[in-house]
Amino acid sequence: MQFERKNVPSNFIMALQKHFSKKGLKVSERKLTDTIFEFLAKNETEVLHIIKKKRNYEVKLKKWLDTPVDTERTNALEDHDLVI
Repeated sequence: MQFERKNVPSNFIMALQKHFSKKGLKVSERKLTDTIFEFLAKNETEVLHIIKKKRNYEVKLKKWLDTPVDTERTNALEDHDLVI
């Protein structure tokens, strides 16, 4: 797997640097980028599985949200008052 460093959004790297800095770890942009790419290369199968799983969930959720639900109009307030 080959990566091009120039395509990595700098705001993403800066956010990660800030996060790690708060945890007491200062790391250069180059070292952080290399480490991320190395991790992705070693764990490519797992990362792809997670991405596919999330995409599948999003598709199912969108389909569920787009499906109308038949409801029956009731007067819950009147029913509630009758109970009291």
